[in-house]
Amino acid sequence: MIPGLPRLTMVHPIHRQIIRVAYPTGNGRIVLRTEQDWENDVEARSVEREGCVSEFLVETTRPYFYFKPILLRDGIAQWSRGENLLAVTTSGAPLEVYPYFSEDTHCSVCELMPPLRSEAGVERRFRVFLPPGYRENTLKKYPVLYRHDGQNLFFKEEAFLGNAWKADEVLDVLDRMNASKKRSWLEFTLTNACVNTPSPVTRSTDASWSRRSSR
Repeated sequence: MIPGLPRLTMVHPIHRQIIRVAYPTGNGRIVLRTEQDWENDVEARSVEREGCVSEFLVETTRPYFYFKPILLRDGIAQWSRGENLLAVTTSGAPLEVYPYFSEDTHCSVCELMPPLRSEAGVERRFRVFLPPGYRENTLKKYPVLYRHDGQNLFFKEEAFLGNAWKADEVLDVLDRMNASKKRSWLEFTLTNACVNTPSPVTRSTDASWSRRSSR
């Protein structure tokens, strides 16, 4: 510091992040906890849709922060499952999250579904990959991603030369990074492991089975 000059004070801008948490709370309520203080509850500034959508306003000097939704019910605090969620405060956009609080023990890709027959008479067996929390948080709507070569997507036991593409792990990483506009996916994956494989042209154009909707 140079004698005679006033002391400079660094002023950090305040970022304000809106977070909307959608969950069917029943007789409970949602609070947040953030890395600013993992022991302190952040209360919702408003609750809508019969208690199912809680809106929070978090103020911080940081350009980003991690947080977790907490379900308070019958005097018990349940932390949401999965990784800490990331909020980027410099984006200026509200963040919508759909947490789940119970352990999802069901293997969502373990069983092949019964074959579907297209209008062209081609049968295909397929798997439906359901994201964690799909059965618990029924407020979440999912886009559908259709994939060919389903036998290569998940299990090395089925994949060509034992090299699975690990599609579920990739989607999970993108989800934790908030890399998709709509967090999490319902992935509808086709597999031709148990049927004769049609030619690529037929496989690409015979899409009548795809006119099906997600939840």
